Amino acid sequence: MEKDKQTTTKRAKPQPPKVDPGTEQVLQFKLTLDDFKPRTWRRVQIGSTATMLQFATVVMELFHMMGGHLYAFTFPETTKTLPKRRQIFEPPCVRIAFFTEDDWDAPDGERSFDVADPSLTLAAALDRFPCKKLAFEYDYGDGWGITILFEKALPVGAKAAAKDLPCVLKGEGYGIVDDCGGPWGLTQLVKLVRRRAAGLPIKDTGDDEPLRLQWLDDLHPEAAEALLTPEAFDLDAANAAIRPMIEHHRKD
Repeated sequence: MEKDKQTTTKRAKPQPPKVDPGTEQVLQFKLTLDDFKPRTWRRVQIGSTATMLQFATVVMELFHMMGGHLYAFTFPETTKTLPKRRQIFEPPCVRIAFFTEDDWDAPDGERSFDVADPSLTLAAALDRFPCKKLAFEYDYGDGWGITILFEKALPVGAKAAAKDLPCVLKGEGYGIVDDCGGPWGLTQLVKLVRRRAAGLPIKDTGDDEPLRLQWLDDLHPEAAEALLTPEAFDLDAANAAIRPMIEHHRKD
C-alpha cells in the first residue's frame, strides 16, 4: 500500500507590528540580556515619538549601564531568519551608532548612521527598517548585547497600554556591572560575592579575585549587594528611574 503523502505547511515568518510615523502609538518591546544566566529581561512600553537616543537611554538605565561607553542599535536589513546567538546581525544590516565620527569597525555590507541628532524617532526608524527583532550593543570591548523583540504597536488610548510612558510591565534579573569583563566577568562576580556571603575563602588564584571584589565594593557597592540575588528585579524602582526620562502620556 502506498504510504499517504504527508503534506507540510510552511509556517509564515512573523511580521513586525505596523508602525505609522504620522500617528502617535505605544510600542511594546521585550529586552533580553544576551549570554547571561539567570535570564535577565524587561517588557517595556514607550511612545513612538520617543527618539532613538531616548530609547537607548531607557535601555541602559533598565540594565544598569552607566553610559560611559559607545552604544548602538542594529537593524537587520534582510528577510532572513535571525541567528539564535550573535552580537550583531550579519550583513547586510543597518547600524545606528551614537556619537561616533567614523565607521572604522563596520563590517562589509553594514551601513552606519550617526544619530547624535535627537530628531530620529522610534517610529521613523521602525518604519524605514521594519523588523521583528533588533539589537542593542553597549561597550564594544566588554561586548554587552541586548536582543530587542518588537511585540506590539498599540493606539495611545488602548486599554492594554500603560497609563504612564515609558513603563516597565514586567522583568527578571538585575542587569550588568560596567567594566567587569562582559557576561563572563559578570558570571564570575556573582560567584565571588556569593562565596564571600557564605563565608568561604576568596583565594588569589591568578585571576585577582580579591582585587575584583575590592573593585566592586569601591565602585559599584549597590551591585555588590544586588548580585547576591541576580535573578531579582525591582519593578517599582525601574519605573521610577525611567519615567522622568521622557515626557509621557497620561490617559484620562
